[in-house]
Amino acid sequence: MSNVQILLVALIPIYALTYFFIFSPVVTYFQRYGYAKGVLNTKNFVASPYFGLITYVCGNIGCGKTTCSSGLVNILADIKKEQALKKIDDIRIIFNNVDFNEIDSLISVAFKELKINNSNLLLNYLLENHKDLRDKLLNKYYDAGLYPVSYISLLRDYIDAYLAVLRNNYCYFWNRKFYCYSTKNWAMPYNPDMIDIKNRSLEKDYSILRYTTIFEDEKALTGKVSTEAFAVAREDGGADVFYRLIRHFGKGTIHTIITAQDFTRIVKQERELATGVFYIEKREEHLGYSLKSVFIDFAIDFLERYQIFYLGILNSIGQARLSSINKKIESLKNYDLVIPDKLNANFEKYSRLSSLKESKIKKILSVLNNAKNKIFADGFISYKGKYFTNPDDVERSESDYSSNVFKEKFIFPLCFCYGSSDTYNFSILHDYLVNESESHLYDDIDFDSQKVPDIDDKNFEMFISSVLDKNKTKLKR
Repeated sequence: MSNVQILLVALIPIYALTYFFIFSPVVTYFQRYGYAKGVLNTKNFVASPYFGLITYVCGNIGCGKTTCSSGLVNILADIKKEQALKKIDDIRIIFNNVDFNEIDSLISVAFKELKINNSNLLLNYLLENHKDLRDKLLNKYYDAGLYPVSYISLLRDYIDAYLAVLRNNYCYFWNRKFYCYSTKNWAMPYNPDMIDIKNRSLEKDYSILRYTTIFEDEKALTGKVSTEAFAVAREDGGADVFYRLIRHFGKGTIHTIITAQDFTRIVKQERELATGVFYIEKREEHLGYSLKSVFIDFAIDFLERYQIFYLGILNSIGQARLSSINKKIESLKNYDLVIPDKLNANFEKYSRLSSLKESKIKKILSVLNNAKNKIFADGFISYKGKYFTNPDDVERSESDYSSNVFKEKFIFPLCFCYGSSDTYNFSILHDYLVNESESHLYDDIDFDSQKVPDIDDKNFEMFISSVLDKNKTKLKR
């Protein structure tokens, strides 16, 4: 091999490293561009007529129903804000002879200072107190070649849209425990009784607003499941009417996102009114690639290895000294001699493991891990599955589908899905049961025993009896 060839071989790692630094930002850019385009495609599908106003997100335990729904709600918040702004612009153009300064000012004051969120109340006030406006709108219709719409109805739509933009909140969630990244605020409070419109009418307490998404996590836990269909029908609170007329109620601006592990368990009256079902088949996190993440991973790996080596030596030295001190203490105890304070202090000192103490290395690792977590949060996530536009197709084979079934891949910014809601929201039930439990101690359990556990005669008879009794009950049914 010539000297030139040897030189070229030696320079290959330098060239490779140079290319790595030059092209890494380019690779990162195009990766993020591709994921961002995927988010836009998801938004376009959600904004399309194919995406139902009542959509169920289903799948096995742990597939990502709650996180996927969170992504959809964040996307819908952005869509609804755009809907409201467009409606405002459209009506201002239609009412080209109306000065909206006073109208907007009145709506803003009523909402921000008087906490009024009722569009009919504001509409009536405007018509009663502004003769010029009343003369321009009363008994007049907007005819665009289709069905004529009254100017009064358009003004009400304007107020609804303007209020939506002012409140900047487009989501309902249980106990408000949903953070919307699109609007940077927490959701409005929700419980299932809010859509029982017959009951709400009697109590004069209907509060669902337009330009909103109702996010109902774990539908089966609300009590309205298929095993209680007769009870739900008998109660007739009006939820089925709300679902049936949701497009009319919101004029296309109200969505409902519902998670359910098994779509067939939902009570039939509500299941039949679903306008979309998304079954998740696969979830995948896309963290992308960046030089920063490479260096952070390298630094964390180096410090962790150094820490294991360094602290391992310190722990070994400490254990050796502790053993020596312990022998001295035992010797003094055997002769009933007083143990010096210094010896007790050293025993306490070396009893504490170096690996559990504060250290500069741990602080640096904490900073690096926090930076790594932020890079993770800045990633993307995708959910691959089938979107059924007809709920009856969920249990049919592909050859028997009666409506459109889309093989979709929803892509969201990862924070939309993991950062908006607690994926273990119902862990509070466990915490409650533990708190209320009277059993705080363990009895008859030897955790250190290596003996193979066996069942005694009494427990064996109880077990057999319980199994047989359950079987008898099933046979009777």
